[in-house]
Amino acid sequence: MKPGKKGAEMIRARSGWWAAAVLATVLLLATLMGGGRVGLAVAAADGSAWLWSRSAGEVDRVNPDSGKVDQRRAVTDSRGHRVQVTQNDRFLLIHDLDTGRVSSLDLNGLGFSGRLDIGTRGDPHLAMGSDGAALVERTTGAVRALDPATLRPVGPVLQLPGPLVGGEFDDAGLLWVAVPRQGTVIALKVSPQGASVVRTAEAAPPDHDLTMTVLDQGALVVDRGGRDLVVATGDGTRRVTAPVPLTGAMVPERTHGGLAVVTVPGAGSVVTLGDVRKGGPVRSFPLTDPVQEPAVPFAGKVYLPVRETGQVRVFEPRGGRPACCPCRPDAATWSSRSARATCSSTRRAARTPWSSAATAWPARSASSRAGRGGAESARASPAARRAARP
Repeated sequence: MKPGKKGAEMIRARSGWWAAAVLATVLLLATLMGGGRVGLAVAAADGSAWLWSRSAGEVDRVNPDSGKVDQRRAVTDSRGHRVQVTQNDRFLLIHDLDTGRVSSLDLNGLGFSGRLDIGTRGDPHLAMGSDGAALVERTTGAVRALDPATLRPVGPVLQLPGPLVGGEFDDAGLLWVAVPRQGTVIALKVSPQGASVVRTAEAAPPDHDLTMTVLDQGALVVDRGGRDLVVATGDGTRRVTAPVPLTGAMVPERTHGGLAVVTVPGAGSVVTLGDVRKGGPVRSFPLTDPVQEPAVPFAGKVYLPVRETGQVRVFEPRGGRPACCPCRPDAATWSSRSARATCSSTRRAARTPWSSAATAWPARSASSRAGRGGAESARASPAARRAARP
């Protein structure tokens, strides 16, 4: 195995494409129900994912090989609350959005090791890399380094011109943010001495509407005021022109792998950027459903969650159907305490405790059960779709 291989690559290498497809579908459906942050859910070296169960008031670890929940930790004070979880190999940060309380869970012994109250005002955002963590107050532009174990602030506050966009770590340990007021993208180093700027690059004219996804190496900045896609790395920037106007474009907070995806509901398109560090090839395919969440690239495919229908549609980067993926769904009831993702010669199924419905599909050829536009789909039950609506 290559050094640094993790997440989707490991899942696909161990269990084949279907396992990656099932895990991605489960995580995206869980995200629709408020269970986690799918862009960050495969950040652990073994591909495991921690998700929040609002009804049970607990965080649950999904094993990437079996699809089962193999560890649980109760967080009873947050039962029924909106919670975001951020993970690396050593710690899980549990951010209660309703109270502003953050807890650090040591994954070695599942004991709480730190606590921090960041409040509910503004737009506080937690980010964690392999060695450090940061609190990014995106409204004001303040960035503070944290000890991920104790959540104690370390070093002075770094003040940037707010508001900020983004705020995730890449695999090199750099924290990337964009500053729309300046039209710049900034790489930060977070250490026990605090946060410091190591690189600033021009991404767009000042005061343009920007969004950003952090890559394995660098960041992709999307200029919603035009058609520019800007790939920023430690070595420089590369500018690519999208085939459609990018007004209202959406991206996941973090992108793993070489494929990047930009969802543009206003243009009715999904733009894909293959081999993102080299800036191409750039392609697009039409949206077939109204969407509220961005498409997510995973293991070389494009996963598009559709809140209104409770589906996750799966596309090739060109928009065609994949060779093997979740096919026609059958309604089933999801257990509130179990999770499962299995494959046999006759049936595949995925269960999670983070919603009230399951997806199950016959193991038929991809060509026999394709959704509109060449996409495959996995569907949640009507009960799950009702639960997903705000």
